[in-house]
Amino acid sequence: MKLSHEEKLQLMRSLNWDYLDNHEDMLAVIEGRLDTSGAFNRDKLFVRSLERLPWHIDILIIVSGVIFITF
Repeated sequence: MKLSHEEKLQLMRSLNWDYLDNHEDMLAVIEGRLDTSGAFNRDKLFVRSLERLPWHIDILIIVSGVIFITF
């Protein structure tokens, strides 16, 4: 399942609704283009995705990726 850029950003909004981090930067961390975005590195975003995303849909998308997310 391929997500559009807007769908990817919507997932980022779900992960950090309580932080002011830039959604584009968070996406860049997940895709490996940046090391960090605010308080988040790739490992912290992975843990946060397990805590915040609906596991039965979004986690399956995330786990199926090359690193941990497929976009």
